[in-house]
Amino acid sequence: SSLKPFFSQRVADTLEEAGRCIAIAEKYSQVFCTVGVHPHEAKGWWEGSWEVMWELVRSSKKVKAIGEIGLDYHYDHSPRPMQQEVFREQLKLANELHLPVVVHCRNAIEDVWNIVNIVDIKDIMAAMIFYGAFFKIGHKGHGKGIFIRHIPAAFQMSHYSSFIVE
Repeated sequence: SSLKPFFSQRVADTLEEAGRCIAIAEKYSQVFCTVGVHPHEAKGWWEGSWEVMWELVRSSKKVKAIGEIGLDYHYDHSPRPMQQEVFREQLKLANELHLPVVVHCRNAIEDVWNIVNIVDIKDIMAAMIFYGAFFKIGHKGHGKGIFIRHIPAAFQMSHYSSFIVE
């Protein structure tokens, strides 16, 4: 098989954290990382964030995906319109760089699919991580290169292990 062992210390939640993750990945040959702004942190997105993210991704071949990005309407740590805008911008960046995405979705299934369809991620791989509610519309990702993973509501985040699809 062409699968290679890897270790992912953690998916970055902010651009500042992404820089630290890249440094760790550069230090160890078996470590790879993602770069992205988690929906909880979307409120920290500013006018220059897209360019900073672009530079971070282009700074290292160890960056293998954009993520964890998406929408979280359960906790609403960031305003929903801001989460949606940041999600769209990061999907556009992934399209431009031809990188896969790791998408977080909690209580926002319809909006996630609407944004994915508007941005049209047909040319990139997406790993969709759904939390909580019973997932009924997985068929929408069929044929678009989307891998779907459902995490039950009782799942503890301390048990979360990230993954990268090459």
